[in-house]
Amino acid sequence: MYEVLAELLLDQVYAYGFIVIICLCLAEGMLVGKVLPLEIIVPAAAIFYGAWSGIAAVFVCAILATTIGQYAVYRIARKEGRDAILESRWIILSESHLSYADSYFEKWGIRAIAITNSLPVLRGTLSIPAGVSEVPARNFLVASIIGTSVYYLALLAVTLGIVQIVI
Repeated sequence: MYEVLAELLLDQVYAYGFIVIICLCLAEGMLVGKVLPLEIIVPAAAIFYGAWSGIAAVFVCAILATTIGQYAVYRIARKEGRDAILESRWIILSESHLSYADSYFEKWGIRAIAITNSLPVLRGTLSIPAGVSEVPARNFLVASIIGTSVYYLALLAVTLGIVQIVI
């Protein structure tokens, strides 16, 4: 199923370009799209666009769109609170996952946002505790961009390494 979804989404990227990448990364950043295979789609789109300018554009779009999605969740959590997030049909996160995120954020603070954003499964989950804790928006955005950039740059490095091996 995952492969079929990746293929379907890649067809959309090839047909409609950056708008699809932006929408997918926004959804992933908002914790809605955690089932989306972005670790396949973003590198494949970069290879599709080929030249360094195309590769850079794909990754900049991915970083910014993911960060904007996370910022939206942060703002909702800051304004509406933790319970509003848990009651949302769009943000898929269980009470136990959110409790884990809360404790991790309490222990490590703002650094935890950058750390978790660089890890595949945990990406974006600390947007909620950061919003509820009223971390300044600027600090949140900086930490989010740093962690998200590390994640996507690691994907880029792996992708380029694989391309060089194949070619």
